[in-house]
Amino acid sequence: MQAPSGFGETFRRAREARRLSLADAERMTKIRAAYLAALEEERLDVLPPPPYSKGFVRTYARLLGLDAERLLAEVAARLPPPSPDLGGPGEIPLEPAQPVPRWRRVATLVLWAALLFALYAAYVGYTQLREFARPVPSAQPEPSPQLEAPSPPVPVTPPPAPLESPPPPLGVTLSLSTTGRSWLRVVADGQRVFQGILEAGETRTWSAARDLSIRIGNAAAVQLIVNGRPLGPLGRPGQVVELRFPRPPEEP
Repeated sequence: MQAPSGFGETFRRAREARRLSLADAERMTKIRAAYLAALEEERLDVLPPPPYSKGFVRTYARLLGLDAERLLAEVAARLPPPSPDLGGPGEIPLEPAQPVPRWRRVATLVLWAALLFALYAAYVGYTQLREFARPVPSAQPEPSPQLEAPSPPVPVTPPPAPLESPPPPLGVTLSLSTTGRSWLRVVADGQRVFQGILEAGETRTWSAARDLSIRIGNAAAVQLIVNGRPLGPLGRPGQVVELRFPRPPEEP
């Protein structure tokens, strides 16, 4: 078949001069290679309707550095006229847009506000969860003292046992009440005894023999009493604080 000598040959020569394949041109123009080949072979009957075909001509000509308007005129002269039974774009009846009811606008605003509030609550909860997810350093066991070999027993008369029994060992008692929602983590003698969320109005009490520590996610919503002594304000709303309470020293 003899190659066409019109605009199709112009497209083909310009593409080959740039050392581009039809696949390269398809990737660069986003136009199917079959349509580009149809333009080069001047087979306009396989192209889509004229509005799309003219857009293909402009895009392909600009890629190859050709005169887009001249080639568009040549292609337009060869395109078939529109079918008489198909109306042009101006003949499509357009209905006026109906105004949006006021209640629908209000409902849309309410839905958006609820969505934003849910996103904010999820962000706050995630922030507190990430704070409490950090591991608490476990208490290191104290090294066992080295025991020396006992010396031979010396018979002695034991002193009389004291009449008074020794006082009970001292410890730490922590009482807690909440005025708002807050994350908590409580560690007693190196063991985690509580981790979770308390709502407003809840109370809890924990005890430890050596020391007791607490991590609070909303300092302004928590009130503490340690060994019967109330503490003052712990911090601002949303502030994360961590407190440690050792066993008080024994009195002489």
